[in-house]
Amino acid sequence: MVATIGNHDVNGRYSQTPEQAKVYYALFQEGYHVLDFGDYMSIFVLDTDHTSPIDGDQHIWLENALIERKDIPHKFAFYHVPAYPSVRKFGGKINARVRRFWVPLFERHDLTAAFEHHDHAYKRTYPIDRGNRHEGGVVYLGDGAWGVKKPRPPKNPKKVWYLAETAATQHFILVTIKGNERAFTAIDKEGKVFDSYTQKNSESGSLDQNFLTDKARRPRPT
Repeated sequence: MVATIGNHDVNGRYSQTPEQAKVYYALFQEGYHVLDFGDYMSIFVLDTDHTSPIDGDQHIWLENALIERKDIPHKFAFYHVPAYPSVRKFGGKINARVRRFWVPLFERHDLTAAFEHHDHAYKRTYPIDRGNRHEGGVVYLGDGAWGVKKPRPPKNPKKVWYLAETAATQHFILVTIKGNERAFTAIDKEGKVFDSYTQKNSESGSLDQNFLTDKARRPRPT
């Protein structure tokens, strides 16, 4: 089990010291770090302003860690407050800080996918690059609904440019890696697959993505 810190782990929720998250730090020791699995996968565990600021030291560390792993084919990030929320407002303070400081690093250094939480619903975004849907961009999945009693109703993908799929359901996301290909499968509490897609690195290093349950391509609203 790998855990990332969230607002309910911290007395005061945001902008606190590790002393205000004693249980979390007693169990997991670090607010942000990276786990390397050989030379094929890295997982970046991040802190969305709970005990470490999104900018500053964590931002510098994240960029250097991504640069050091430029040849790793599978790079995932996970953290609590989403850059692209499925329930809460897009312009929330922490959401905006993630987009300002981390998202450009994810895009610049070829992050495979980001797992987001906090909103208590299911979401999968389109690949996003520089604030637009782009086939070579980063996909964001979430939003932390497995352990909640009642998932929240998410936004309608037809009305939000970055959302490809949403659902108000408890779920987990199974990621299967084979060579340069990754399959993401969303499974509900009854064991039913309700969303999935595949993604792979081409020989040139760019991403090819196949949204298996995607609707017809929708233009971004103006």
